[in-house]
Amino acid sequence: MAEESCNSNSPQTDNPRQRRRNLECFNEEDRLSSLPHSLIHHILSLMPIEDAVKTTFLSKKWAGLWTSVPNLIFTYQGQNFPHFFQFIDKTLSLYSSEKVQKFTLSFHYPNATTEENSNLKLDASIDSWLQFATTHKVEELHLDLEPSNVEPDEDAAPFLYQDGHSGFIMPRSIYEFPSLTKLFTRFCDFEDPEGQVSWGKLKVLTFCESEFLPDVLQKILSGCPLLETLELINCRYLDRIDTSSSTVFKRLVINEVQGLPAAEVTVPSVTSLEISGNLSFTTFQILNVPSLNEATVDFQLDSYDLEDMNPHVTFQEVVKQLLYKLKHVKHLTLGPWCIQVLSLLEIKGPPYFFTYQNCKQLTLVTSFNKRDLHGVANLLNRLPNLEKLVILLRRVENKNWFSKDDVYCLDYTQEGNFWAGKESCYECLLRRLKIVEIVGLNYYNQLSDFCGFILRTANMLEKLVIVPAKNPGLRLRTSNLYGMAHLQRVRRFSPHAFS
Repeated sequence: MAEESCNSNSPQTDNPRQRRRNLECFNEEDRLSSLPHSLIHHILSLMPIEDAVKTTFLSKKWAGLWTSVPNLIFTYQGQNFPHFFQFIDKTLSLYSSEKVQKFTLSFHYPNATTEENSNLKLDASIDSWLQFATTHKVEELHLDLEPSNVEPDEDAAPFLYQDGHSGFIMPRSIYEFPSLTKLFTRFCDFEDPEGQVSWGKLKVLTFCESEFLPDVLQKILSGCPLLETLELINCRYLDRIDTSSSTVFKRLVINEVQGLPAAEVTVPSVTSLEISGNLSFTTFQILNVPSLNEATVDFQLDSYDLEDMNPHVTFQEVVKQLLYKLKHVKHLTLGPWCIQVLSLLEIKGPPYFFTYQNCKQLTLVTSFNKRDLHGVANLLNRLPNLEKLVILLRRVENKNWFSKDDVYCLDYTQEGNFWAGKESCYECLLRRLKIVEIVGLNYYNQLSDFCGFILRTANMLEKLVIVPAKNPGLRLRTSNLYGMAHLQRVRRFSPHAFS
């Protein structure tokens, strides 16, 4: 049977089925044409601009509407960079609105440099596009020059850290951008402003894979009086973060950074702090965080880094000093390395005596093996008002975090039930603890004894919840099922505590 299609010239035809189909097509076009301009603009603003341009052919009413959409999204994952750059230039030359809400530019900057597109030529083009964003009063700028989803190489080191390469150097004109409310950059380096930074409306600032000369980051922060969130991801040469002059700064994220030994952090108004990932040759000296309510400490160092920075300082001292500054938080999250360092602190010392009086919720990211047990016990003993304990199970490879002597101390653990005989040692279990959640179970390991200990000891416990790992192919081992069945028989204060 011949394929039926819409006759774009007229709905009139001798074939009833074809005539009905043509009428449906015209009605569909009428429905598109009848959409209000505001809705069309909203639809187009959600598309990459290349797709928005193509909608010109959907309906006459749509023709040219893309030239005034509030969001300009340029993303490219191919290799024909000259064509992509020409498209950007052409699109911006035809743009008719005086203001842009969001401007996104995403392509692989290292791959874009060729004989035809030299660094100077490419950088000049990016500068001109940023100038367009400035003059059109962009509020949200997203500049991603090394998208992680382009030709990923899991074995290669991050491009930023390869000798002889650097990111795109942002023009100093970027510092005169008073309309910005949100800025994201990846693989962009920032020069000394040599003047005042005018980011007076900026609230959210994210730097990924950036290098900073001394005090450049601090000068940038001084020009952001309304900044609420700062995220530093895979950045280098951090020396100081000071927001003492701000009363609205609330959230700081530091992830996978290379900084300077004892980089100083002074953020008196911050309520949420996250330090995570591998900190290469960096420790942070937390000076002033009186408003902090929530803290995540999920970073790791290795023994070689610490020896290079200060051979007289131990892991225990680094973690103890950091946690002392966080002792007033209400919600504390600790990662595997920090928990194992606390185990060392419990085994080798030096002892410390402060408690977390305000902490109501503790989240432990851990594999919960025997290297973690002393650290977990250490924490429970210092949280008298703990109400909720969350254990997020994460498989941790045995990395070169510790010296041979420290590894020996961690691995030398008494045989049998570690928690036996400790029932009367933990004030939080006797007075406060109500909820325990264990998330990501795919092997039982040391958890059976711990769960039994909780069920026998926690007077106020309302529920103990165990959630298997979210893995469609996962099948719990027989030992896991046996362990959970054993918990059902444990004598406990609350008959409804286990689920």
